[in-house]
This record gives sequence, C-alpha cells and structure tokens, in this order.
Amino acid sequence: MAHQYGEVDYWDDRYTNEREPFEWYMGYGGIRHFLTGKYLMSSVDIASDKSQSTNKDMKGPFQSTEDCRVLIAGCGNSQVGESMLCDGFGKITNVDFSKIVVEQMRGRYSDEWYDELYTRLRRERKLGEVEANSSNIGKKPHVRSPTTKEKVEIPTIEKSKMRFECLDLTKKLTSFQDASFDLIFCKGALDAVLCSANTTDRVQCMMNECHRILDDKHGVMIIISYGEPENRLNCFDCNLWEIKTYTVPKPYVPGEKTGSDYYVYILFKKHGRN
Repeated sequence: MAHQYGEVDYWDDRYTNEREPFEWYMGYGGIRHFLTGKYLMSSVDIASDKSQSTNKDMKGPFQSTEDCRVLIAGCGNSQVGESMLCDGFGKITNVDFSKIVVEQMRGRYSDEWYDELYTRLRRERKLGEVEANSSNIGKKPHVRSPTTKEKVEIPTIEKSKMRFECLDLTKKLTSFQDASFDLIFCKGALDAVLCSANTTDRVQCMMNECHRILDDKHGVMIIISYGEPENRLNCFDCNLWEIKTYTVPKPYVPGEKTGSDYYVYILFKKHGRN
C-alpha cells in the first residue's frame, strides 16, 4: 500500500471516501513548540543576535507570527492550518495535489466558520485580559475591579483567512514567486513523495522549489518524518540548507505497541543569509 502514497489517484479516492480530518504522525500540540524563535533561528541568526544584543530593537525571525508567510505543504485534511491560525499565524497558504481534498477544505473553512472562530477568539482574549486585570486587584493602589458596564479594550484580531491551492510539490510551483514564504511546514508530504516512482527526481524538484520560494534572509522549512537521519539527510543538499535534527516520541495510543520515534528536520535556507 505504501507505494501508492505518492500517487494522486490514491489520495483522490481516499478523500472521496474519508472526509473527516486526519492527522498523520501526530497532532499540532506535539510539534507546536518547534514554531518558536528557539527553534526557528539558524546559527547565522544566533550569531547576529548575539553581536547586536545591545540593540533593544533587534528582532529575530518570526517574532511576529501574524506577519509570517506560511506554506503548509501537502495539507490533506489536516487541522494544522486552523491550529496555527488560532496561534496567531495570519498568512497561511495550504497546498495539496488532490483537487478533491482542496475543494473539501475550501468548503469546510467557510465565511461562517471564520466568523465563529474570530468571535470565540475575541471572547477568549477579552476574558483572559479581564482575569489578568482582576488578579492584579489589591496589588496596585487605587485600582478597582472593572464593572460589567465598562468597556475592556482588547487588541484587534484581524479576520485572516487561509488559502487553498491545488499544486503538485514535485513540479515547478509557477504560482509562487521567489521568496514568497517565510516558513514551509511539511508533515508527512516528503515521506509520501518518497513512496512514488522517480523518487530522486521528484524529491530534488520539491526541495529545490521549496528553497526558491523561501525568503532569502530567514526562510525555514520544517519537515516531520518517520525517516531516520541516515535515510533522510541525503534528501537535503547541504550547500543549500543548514540542517538541525530533533526527535519526537511517537504519541501513545491505548492498545497499540509503542513504535519508533518521529523526526523533525528544520532546514534553514543558506542563500542570502550571510
């Protein structure tokens, strides 16, 4: 069955019959910590940050998630995109080569869905700030608790909407110009390509295109894979990427045997960083 994972006909058929969201490998909660400055800074960024540590205005890559241009590669019907949206990422593009699932995802994330999401986020933000203010009551002199009639000012939450495009990652991504994205998130898509025919050519095209469309100054690609480093690092050209590897334990599922770990490869675009 694995050899079919690289074929669009297999996925079209699967998404036609299985419409419920499905997460390969693990959910967003197990990997969200990788989407922070601690992990999204290359050795070049860290050196630059230290050399300018006296500059209080110095900002590292992706400090502002709302400005980070994200591409989710091989999105399928995963809920990672909406989870990132809830975490403040405001510019998210999802791509998949299955037209079936792209149309399904466009229908799932309707205007009504976004209205409900941002209404909830505003309410949670408001409640959070009221609770924070209430916890400070008594700590500062002459501060009283807000009444229900008083307006609580909260930061504006823009109604950002995700894009969904039907594109094959193993071909020229003509829809995207050079340096179109700051972050590419790939969970399982590379592994699926490795199950296809003409693996070497397809993987090389995919990685070259991902390199091209990433920002020259701070472009980063995060790949979650079941492949161990000895089987995956040869997919990445060290002349193009600085690579960091992390291990993530396979989530425990009751009734199932504990399997091998998953691997997170964080690739920093080299060109233009020095």
